[in-house]
Amino acid sequence: MRFTLGFFDWNGTVFNDLEAAYVATVRTIQQLAPDPHIPTLNQYREGCSASAMMEFYYSRGVPRICTRAEIYAAWEIHYDECSVNMRLHVGAIRTLNYFYKQGLLMVMISAAPESTISLLRQFDILHLFSDVRFGVHDKPAVIAEYLKRYKVRPRSAFYIDDSADGVREAQKTGVFTMGFTEGCNNMKLIQAVNPDYVISSLLDTLRIYRVSCV
Repeated sequence: MRFTLGFFDWNGTVFNDLEAAYVATVRTIQQLAPDPHIPTLNQYREGCSASAMMEFYYSRGVPRICTRAEIYAAWEIHYDECSVNMRLHVGAIRTLNYFYKQGLLMVMISAAPESTISLLRQFDILHLFSDVRFGVHDKPAVIAEYLKRYKVRPRSAFYIDDSADGVREAQKTGVFTMGFTEGCNNMKLIQAVNPDYVISSLLDTLRIYRVSCV
């Protein structure tokens, strides 16, 4: 088995924005909750997943009358302010360049807005990807679309994500999954969804890839 296609999440996986996301969450709770209960960073990493986001905010004092759209609108303003100075994860550029030189097809799949593509240009990594897709809310469908487009079997592809939700969604497609522990969710949550690989650095993917080539 040799990997010929790699799927990458953006926020928290390639882009090291954990601090910005956490601070934005704290500020959103402070803004919307009459009696805010501020989470620690670890509490945030254990509780604020996409599937459990609303209950997380409600448990922190945000009134249940607040909708997902209202919470996200407040969060997005704070996130944009906090993420200006965020950088790529250590080893990201080296990893992506290595895969590019090896001829691995790479696709960026993210729920982040289309404007995020400007960051890929800023970090000079856009050209390394075969394609990028932002604004994605059905990752299994998009992964299946690219597997068909590139005529790649699921077990010849991998998907990397820093969230348990993302790993769980990718597992539905049959691709190999890599759970990254230095982003949104901590190791406890990542391990709980049983990815094929648990990695603490993007550079770990190079070893996994080399083994697949043997």
